[in-house]
Amino acid sequence: AGSAITVMPVAEDADGDDVSFTYQWLINGDVDPRLSEATLPANSFTKGDTIQVQIVPNDFFDDGAVYESYAQQIPNAAPRITSEPPQGISSLDYLYQVVASDPDDNQLAYSLSDAPEGMLIDENRGLIQWSLINVAPGDYTIAIKVSDPEGAEAVQEYRLTLGSPE
Repeated sequence: AGSAITVMPVAEDADGDDVSFTYQWLINGDVDPRLSEATLPANSFTKGDTIQVQIVPNDFFDDGAVYESYAQQIPNAAPRITSEPPQGISSLDYLYQVVASDPDDNQLAYSLSDAPEGMLIDENRGLIQWSLINVAPGDYTIAIKVSDPEGAEAVQEYRLTLGSPE
């Protein structure tokens, strides 16, 4: 879910003619005449749907036999982290609003799998907060995990360098 699907058939014609193809996608066994390209748009199906494609080769003169793919059920898709960590720090508090999306529209949970002492994340909203008072200069590794209720997850890891205050 959340990604387009493209088929790339290969065929040879006995006479050496060029071969073109027509396509028909089936969602849950139903034909949708608008879905007749090699690529099935991501917004055409969701988690749990069953998809199939029918492909007909043509050598300009005749249609060949219809090929029908096996039916494939769309599994749960992993969330995606779409935000980037802040590049600079301009106060004594480090704040980063993690932004993530889920192709299946699942509720997401946010956590820190690696973080400096004192760094916190709101598990429902994804807001990271860290007071920099009494934090030593140096490099800090931060790993954020965003997961959906079915266990699919996305991870964002980065290094934060803190210099000495001027």
